[in-house]
Amino acid sequence: MATPEVVWPETQEERDALWPEIERCIGYSFRDASIRDWAMMSRTWVDQVGGRDLYNDNKTFEWLGDAVIYLHVTRRILEHDISTPTGSGTPQRADLVSNVSLAQIGLDIGLAPLLLLGPGEMGNNWSSGWVAFMAAAVEALVGAVWVDAANADGDHEPRLATDVVCRAILP
Repeated sequence: MATPEVVWPETQEERDALWPEIERCIGYSFRDASIRDWAMMSRTWVDQVGGRDLYNDNKTFEWLGDAVIYLHVTRRILEHDISTPTGSGTPQRADLVSNVSLAQIGLDIGLAPLLLLGPGEMGNNWSSGWVAFMAAAVEALVGAVWVDAANADGDHEPRLATDVVCRAILP
């Protein structure tokens, strides 16, 4: 995959203006904008702007999103064919949740300009690491939907996050 050209927004207002299209693409509107913004904060960006005293990075959302994606992709594979042996279902799941697949989803929905990356990640490391950055952002986005929907619904397994995974990753 070729390195995508990204025009990074300079202000929060410019970033906020990009969210409605992404929310349309994923079929979910965040109730709490701080959760969606937090999901885009990389560790290097947090360290650059004042550290953990001011912000948390997106690793928790990324970790949660990874689990949500794996769970729902596995469930969909089994719904399609409950007799799918583990050995044949695992490669199918791995293809669907690979960094390359998730990065492409991130590009398709326009997520790249919303990533809050440190200067090294935005500069030289973007060309070599963008696939991993985008995949992590998609996982964090799914985790953020899970948390935002749970906060609104009081539901520990929000159907909205499941729907986002199914629409974005399992068309």
